Amino acid sequence: MKIIGVTQHSSKENRYRETRDALDKRWYKIFKELKIIPITLPNDTKMTNILLRNIKFSGFMLTGGDSPLKYGGKSKERDLTENLIIKHCLINKISLLGVCRGMQMINLFFGGKLVKVRGHKNKKKKIKFLNQERIINSFHDFGFFKHSSKLITQAQSSDGVIKAFKSKSDPIWGIMWHPERMQPISKLDLYFLRKVFRQ
Repeated sequence: MKIIGVTQHSSKENRYRETRDALDKRWYKIFKELKIIPITLPNDTKMTNILLRNIKFSGFMLTGGDSPLKYGGKSKERDLTENLIIKHCLINKISLLGVCRGMQMINLFFGGKLVKVRGHKNKKKKIKFLNQERIINSFHDFGFFKHSSKLITQAQSSDGVIKAFKSKSDPIWGIMWHPERMQPISKLDLYFLRKVFRQ
């Protein structure tokens, strides 16, 4: 079974004066289906560096939740950790998938920008992806209509917001929807995830 590193949402629990990292438990159902062993990565660059040096990861996933720091997010450490992972994937040619915020982080890493978009938070959108028309969920305030020349658009909503891309030269993908929030799990998403992680 392949080992995939998975980033987490960061939140503050003021009642206990704690900062917590967390992952939506719905992802585990997908990982079981894909026969993937997930290792959750802390929003801590030093600890993540230790994990990168000592575990042989087959791929990585930058998950959703919140926005990048520059666009109103609250976790500088998460941004730094995810940028570290992107660099690691590029250097080692390791598969990487960005989901929602994760896709935004990949776009920013390659020099792109985000803009405020309307009508994309808690909505359904129709796209064509992998040669199939489908309905996806949408939970983001920020998006983009163009990206770095190092990326290739794979799907757009009717208003032009980019919903999926891939790298021209590296095994890097981004999607703006949340597969873990689709009930039942989409067979097309499972096919896509197997493709990304070469299952």
